[in-house]
Amino acid sequence: MKRTHLLSILVAATAVIPTLHAQDALRVHGANAIWTPLNAKSAELESASGAKISFVPNAAGRGLADLAQGQCDIAMVTGSMEAAAEGANSEKPGVISGLSEFVATSIGTDPVFFVVNTGNTISKITLAQAKDILTGKITNWKDVGGSDLAIDVVRLGPTNGPHIALEKEVLQGQKIVDSAKALKAPKDVSTVVSQLPGAFAYIGSNNLNKKLKVLETDKPFGMEMMLVTKGTPSPAQQKFIDAAKTAIKK
Repeated sequence: MKRTHLLSILVAATAVIPTLHAQDALRVHGANAIWTPLNAKSAELESASGAKISFVPNAAGRGLADLAQGQCDIAMVTGSMEAAAEGANSEKPGVISGLSEFVATSIGTDPVFFVVNTGNTISKITLAQAKDILTGKITNWKDVGGSDLAIDVVRLGPTNGPHIALEKEVLQGQKIVDSAKALKAPKDVSTVVSQLPGAFAYIGSNNLNKKLKVLETDKPFGMEMMLVTKGTPSPAQQKFIDAAKTAIKK
């Protein structure tokens, strides 16, 4: 009887161990635009939340998909929840069946910029002109005050934050021209645009560099940055979210 009782205690103790480890870590997946500033403050975030933080920057829609499937604890989402879910479902149909189970907290806004090759003579553009370029109504830079040069539209995938913001603020229901060159990740924009004299692309602030020329616009637009949990945030998740708001503002 004593031996049986001891085995029962050992089994019960073993069953508790994974739960304790799970509480000691937070898996945070999603938008690169949020990951960049938060990763730089990871030590502060770990101290504030009392948990080890594991970041995976894999795009807004994929982060939300990971949250839906229990593969992360917090999703970093930019633009809108609806668009992120739509992007995730376009890659893996049915991965997100609804948004009612998710709780989103806004932590700030990241601007989105239109960029061209550094040799392009154009320096500014209106959002209306950008929309016409993206949808194929304008196909030559001379039609917006530039040189006689064909425009090569460069686009991001549907799960990327800058694209989600673009659909909401600029495209407004219209589709990007089929001939657009599709990239897998925002980090690839500078490489492609620097090699295409007529390139036209869009990007978040964390991926800007000297290989890109930023165009002035008649009005700014950007992507809302959100941290999303499945259900009400746990104490550790809430502490992380509160600390993240402070980190973003800095």
